[in-house]
Amino acid sequence: MPFDALKGLQEELRIREERRTRVEKRTLSEEQIERISAVLVKICQGSQVAITFYEKGHYLSLEGLISEIDCIYAYIKIGNAKVFFDDIYKIRIIEI
Repeated sequence: MPFDALKGLQEELRIREERRTRVEKRTLSEEQIERISAVLVKICQGSQVAITFYEKGHYLSLEGLISEIDCIYAYIKIGNAKVFFDDIYKIRIIEI
């Protein structure tokens, strides 16, 4: 078992790096919003999608099967990840 002379240093460095790499959420154009809406209308539970979304200061990409769509609370679930419609930057259907 390795000896950690400065307990918690690695965790603190990781947290500072994460804060330093944060970005502002981009504003979408009307055209981008319409494209995203058109894709959201076509998808259903079990569809496979590739998605780029904003979460906690970072843009993340994810690919997988949609396990849940909630139009009332405006989110989709891909595996265990919950992505709100307003946070979607880009979405593409791989297979319906």
